[in-house]
Amino acid sequence: MESGPYSAQPILHITKRGGRGLPIVKDDADRYRFLKCLYFLNDANHPTPWERDVDAISAGLHFERPDSWPGDREPYVDILSYCLVENHFHILLQEREEGGAGAYLQSLSNSLTQHFNSRYGGKDSIFGGRPDRRMVESERYLLYAFVYLNIKNTFEMVADSIEQATADFDTYFPQAMEYQFSSLPDVMGKRSSPIIVREIFADAFASPAEFRNFARDQMARYRAFLAEFEDMM
Repeated sequence: MESGPYSAQPILHITKRGGRGLPIVKDDADRYRFLKCLYFLNDANHPTPWERDVDAISAGLHFERPDSWPGDREPYVDILSYCLVENHFHILLQEREEGGAGAYLQSLSNSLTQHFNSRYGGKDSIFGGRPDRRMVESERYLLYAFVYLNIKNTFEMVADSIEQATADFDTYFPQAMEYQFSSLPDVMGKRSSPIIVREIFADAFASPAEFRNFARDQMARYRAFLAEFEDMM
């Protein structure tokens, strides 16, 4: 990736899929827990087990770090964007130091697997092998990745088909903004979750409106956009 203010550590596009295409979440309780995992497990000082301490503050979704946890919060990575779908998730992240992404993803995958197996029965990992890791090596890949995670994947969750959504972008964009399990509301400034760090997004796009216009242009040429993005991957 070209030199810039955020080029010291690599930016990675991570995809982690359920084994044999099976679900990794089944209901909104699982999905909201995924959001808590994204935040609370992104901390080198989180204890094991962690969820008991978090739920002691409030059983609902919140991001208050328990006072009993040691030291200060030390994120493994900066999360730039994410999207959860039924059988996989995407995360665009920047390592804070070498090996941070691996440590974070291992903790995240283990916690999601343990919860799923405890709730629904099972013994093995719910994921199909190692995550797909793609290094962001160009500014164009970064711009496309923001669209791919926040728009393409989220549109697929709110429309019957991606073709339907891309043909009527302005109708489906507000619906996508209501999907709580992606970073789209955050990058658009409609929600202020501590899960993500917005500086690189703000460096890439002058405003949320500019991102929306860029995304509309890419979705209008969806097949070409997807082919170009896959070629860069």
